[in-house]
Amino acid sequence: MGKRDHRSGDKSRMRRESHVRFREGLGVKFPRATRLVILCRSAEDAARALETVQHWTATAGLTLHPTKTRVIDAKTESFDFLGYRFEGGTRRPRPKSLEKFKETVRAKTKRTSGESLLKIIATLNPTLRGWFEYFKHVGVQGPLLLSGCDHSKTAA
Repeated sequence: MGKRDHRSGDKSRMRRESHVRFREGLGVKFPRATRLVILCRSAEDAARALETVQHWTATAGLTLHPTKTRVIDAKTESFDFLGYRFEGGTRRPRPKSLEKFKETVRAKTKRTSGESLLKIIATLNPTLRGWFEYFKHVGVQGPLLLSGCDHSKTAA
């Protein structure tokens, strides 16, 4: 087994008292930009968790991004993470994710493309399946998820 087995559990490099767990593949250390959200019950717990992560990353020769590392009260403040917006106990696609999705759909469904409807559908389906699969954790599907879209716009 030449390389160290990096599975979560007993062989994880995380200290047991830390409440954050990673799943790492064989031979994979840390990606350049590992993203974490740590949820705590109190501001004191959050400060301790931040201190633990800062110590742990420094020991590993890593640093936390100073402007992206922050402690907030998730009950009263929103935050964006991996394409989602977490706000007031709910999660939705963040506006930037939704706008990128709409731009992709518009580009694939131009009325002046000259493509057959079957080809447009075949091109669009993987995008729709992928987007809805990624955002399936939002709790609403299809038309409800896209209810904020402006259906009156047409692609030029």
